[in-house]
Amino acid sequence: MFFFVKKSTIEMDAFTHWEHVYKYSPIIEARQKVPDWLTSMEGKYMILDDLVPQATIKMCPAIQDYVLRGVIMLLWSDLAIAIEERIVRWQFADMLTENESHPERQWAPFRSPYDYAHMKLRSPWILSCKEEVLFSWEKPFFHNDLPKEIEIVSGIDEYKYQNSSNVNFFVDVRQDNKLTIPQGTPLVRLLPLSDKKVRIKNHLVDEAEWKKKALKNQPVKFINQYRKMAKKCPFHSE
Repeated sequence: MFFFVKKSTIEMDAFTHWEHVYKYSPIIEARQKVPDWLTSMEGKYMILDDLVPQATIKMCPAIQDYVLRGVIMLLWSDLAIAIEERIVRWQFADMLTENESHPERQWAPFRSPYDYAHMKLRSPWILSCKEEVLFSWEKPFFHNDLPKEIEIVSGIDEYKYQNSSNVNFFVDVRQDNKLTIPQGTPLVRLLPLSDKKVRIKNHLVDEAEWKKKALKNQPVKFINQYRKMAKKCPFHSE
């Protein structure tokens, strides 16, 4: 006799106090945003004089699993970026979103400050997960919507002890250019390091409630929560 145990689901909540973000740019499950080029592609093709159909990338199980798992954060407003003489200027259409850049000394060994500029978008979303689940944070690899000059910073995060979702990325400034990234562009993919599926629920709350939830990210509280975890980190020093 065989017994089948249904895998449980990771419940994830996303909170914003901006109504236009909640309505038009919700955080969605990845299966809701499969790339158009992949859905329109044929699964098989024939080579002349070949009797056996050949599979395309669309039929690859590894790619199918990757594309359909996790959740995707969409860009919540049109973003214009101008690169002129290695200087970056930017403007959000919503006139609300803020950008912060980390000092070069924090990241210079990774990317040349002469060739790249750092941007950190203040996300309107606060994320929450009751389970202690790690999520891989990365650029949606199979979505070709982001300009090649934009390099999303990858990492691993969790949303039980902290809940911010600010987006770090580097801009290649080696050539002058003007970039426009439309609202709704897949910006970040959150992939759980688990075999469980993620169910995302978006919430519109008032600003006071949002700020109350954001207090979870205060430096002292954040450091205390991660003190034990940090001691296990290979980069940690006493």
